[in-house]
Amino acid sequence: RDTWAALKGRTQLALRWRARHGGDASTDALAQQAATLLKGTPTAQVRNDGDFAKAFKAAAHRIEAEYHVPFVAHATMEPMNCMALVTSARAHLIAPTQSPRRAFEIVRKLTGLDAGSILIEMPRIGGGYGRRLDDDYIAEAVLLAQAAGKPIKLLWMREDDMTHDVYRPFGVHRLAAGTDRKGRIAAWQHHLASTSRLWHRGVPSDQLWTSEMQPDALPAGLVPNLQLGWYALDFPLWRGAWRAPSHDSNTFAIESFLDEIAHATHQDPLKLRLALLQPARPLPVQDGTFDSGRLAAVLKQVADSIGWGQRTPAGHGRGLACAYSAGGYCAHAFEVSVQSGKLHFHRAVAVVDVGRVVNPLGLDAQIMGGTLDALSTALKLEITVKDGQVQQQNFPEYPIARMRELPRAVEVISIASTTAPVGAEDLGVPSAAPALANAIFAATGKRLRHMPFAAQLARMD
Repeated sequence: RDTWAALKGRTQLALRWRARHGGDASTDALAQQAATLLKGTPTAQVRNDGDFAKAFKAAAHRIEAEYHVPFVAHATMEPMNCMALVTSARAHLIAPTQSPRRAFEIVRKLTGLDAGSILIEMPRIGGGYGRRLDDDYIAEAVLLAQAAGKPIKLLWMREDDMTHDVYRPFGVHRLAAGTDRKGRIAAWQHHLASTSRLWHRGVPSDQLWTSEMQPDALPAGLVPNLQLGWYALDFPLWRGAWRAPSHDSNTFAIESFLDEIAHATHQDPLKLRLALLQPARPLPVQDGTFDSGRLAAVLKQVADSIGWGQRTPAGHGRGLACAYSAGGYCAHAFEVSVQSGKLHFHRAVAVVDVGRVVNPLGLDAQIMGGTLDALSTALKLEITVKDGQVQQQNFPEYPIARMRELPRAVEVISIASTTAPVGAEDLGVPSAAPALANAIFAATGKRLRHMPFAAQLARMD
């Protein structure tokens, strides 16, 4: 009759669920599985340049570190929903989706209708971030409409949405690097144990790594002896695309580790990165050509803007990080302090190069939004599993950061360019978390290698 009646009726259902595969799964056991696998041989050798083992053994300085990235949910403001009318002659759906072609194929497969008999209307969506690339809720609506024999409105509750998401993959990154006596990086190893987001999606097992690592990601092509390896973690929780897929997690590990190398070898973190990127040169990557000079330019600009190298007030620290993603270049810098376990942002700057800017206000909004979303996720968000059940069901257990916990403003600077424009939807995400972690280290001397950060910050004096 109406939504309220449906909600009240649902509370009266007496349901009993039978545990199947994964009924005893837990994220604690998953972390143990990762630790065990990382001691052995990678499932996939992603890249192997030069001779890492020889160069690492001969290095003047050897640095190793491990970084942990949890499952996270999309937590869109509008939960999954769909309206559907399905008859033997036609199907009419109103569905907020990021993938209308995939939705169409689902409807065609489930109904057997031809293309001319299927109509899908797309209203504006209340958040996607990759969640609505999966159309499981559309399939559910079609099946329910077929069973009911009348138009239906499917509406997931927040608890349904959070416990049946397609989550950002869990991962443990183990990195090792060796430098020569001048502090130049001569050897680099990045091993990742993660839950591939291509699991159960018809992808051959020897290609599951392709959603988790990029063979041409930094510092590939810039270090003579480089080894990348991926380990397959087995876990019965659906995974999917989350903002800047894989770039967000990998950049946290890579840019945090570069900062650790700089500290261990008594170098300035900015100068270490610039030395790695110079001389400016083009490198072939999966989505085109990476220009190390353009990344160096956004890095220099963000450093100048934050006042890198200038004295900071007592207790303050500055950190920076940079990233290349989907043709765009971005660098973040933050100035922060931690007082009685509480994080304070004093400045936040993001510099981007997306080629010729078509919509300046739109670009600013995308970078601001991506930055704030990335900071909220890095600080507070984590999905955990116990006895096969997701433990976070609503915002009290999955507390997205409040405005007072984030920067009052994000200063966005765009590099003028005449090159072809590229998108900026997720460009503000990858480098934000490592820049924050590096700033916290500069302020406190304590390195944060496990996301989320909030509990660790609370223990700081």
